[in-house]
Amino acid sequence: MNLRLIGGLALWLGFLAGPMGPGAEMEIARILALALLVVLPLGFDLSRRTGEASSNMFAAAKYLQPFAAVVAASSFFLPAGVLAGTLAIAWLPLTGLLAIDAFNRIRQRGLAPLEELAVDTAGLYLPVGAVWLWASRMGLEPFGFTEPIVLLTAVHFHFAGFGGPLLAGLTGRFLRSRDADLPLLYTPSAALVLIGPALVAAGFFLPPNFEALAAALLAAGYLGLSLVILSGVVRPMGRSLPGLLLATSALAVLFAMAAATAYAVGNASRVFFIPIPTMVLVHGWLNAAGFVLLGLLGWAVKGVDTDQAGANR
Repeated sequence: MNLRLIGGLALWLGFLAGPMGPGAEMEIARILALALLVVLPLGFDLSRRTGEASSNMFAAAKYLQPFAAVVAASSFFLPAGVLAGTLAIAWLPLTGLLAIDAFNRIRQRGLAPLEELAVDTAGLYLPVGAVWLWASRMGLEPFGFTEPIVLLTAVHFHFAGFGGPLLAGLTGRFLRSRDADLPLLYTPSAALVLIGPALVAAGFFLPPNFEALAAALLAAGYLGLSLVILSGVVRPMGRSLPGLLLATSALAVLFAMAAATAYAVGNASRVFFIPIPTMVLVHGWLNAAGFVLLGLLGWAVKGVDTDQAGANR
């Protein structure tokens, strides 16, 4: 565990104790701060294979991440407005560098293999989340959306947009290192995890029925990915700490996506309604801490290096 990650975790724990006050928006801010301070440092280390050369943009983003994260997270201690927005915008250049780096990797390599496309797609989603973070801290209402939807959209693109595809990519790398042919369930599941965040976001602009369909498709992708992780990753790892972390992550996302689907279906059918504060506590924390954080920690502890694993087969 590197110093950047340890420092980010310590800062996040301090952030939890900060004077932000109660309420759903502050709970959402705590989840988003987890992405800025902890998830991104994990993602940096895991997105590149051991020995793989990094571009100047990736290296610059990795260097700037601790500073940008602290500045952006500190915006939550101020009321929404120009000053808070000025602090939050520090996150946008860093995520822009990562997105350009991801785009260049795709352009040079092509869309295949799917697991590498998943890793790079994670980087492409980040600037979208950064823009919504800035809009939230500025107190803006883009497209007529108000809080907490604006801040929730920022969270969506940091966890479903970044964390989900990255975990799908790491899973594919591990599976590829054991067998050149990926399990049949992996391809459709990973594809849904990649396009699902964009579909769910589009659902905000379309009729509720589309939002429910998009949520169901994303949930189906995570269901398939969870089954692949449990059968193709956790089983070979046995009763190890990485196996335990990844198993917990895979189970957590099932409950998180069930809650998200129920929320979308309830909105579309108008038969029942799940309050947003309840969704933040159930879906938000299960997806952020349960699925993404524990999943990335599992791969970090495993220290998976598919190149070396493939060489040792």
